[in-house]
Amino acid sequence: MPPHGERPGEGDVLCQSERGGDVLRYQSKTPDASLKGNIEAISMWAGQSVFKVQKQQAAAEIIDEMLTEADAVSNLSNKSPT
Repeated sequence: MPPHGERPGEGDVLCQSERGGDVLRYQSKTPDASLKGNIEAISMWAGQSVFKVQKQQAAAEIIDEMLTEADAVSNLSNKSPT
């Protein structure tokens, strides 16, 4: 990564926020409803959960997996004790 001050597009204004003014490329800014502009181009931090990603999947596939898992858990909890 190039050093601070030499990164491509550094200083470009990507969005404006009603609460905080201009949002620059590489600036740490959590998106909120007040942002106007090129929101897709601002930094989007993945956080600590990114290490849990094991494979690339379509959103529909992820939802299907979640529903299948939820159904399995629901079926387990609906079984009466013996």
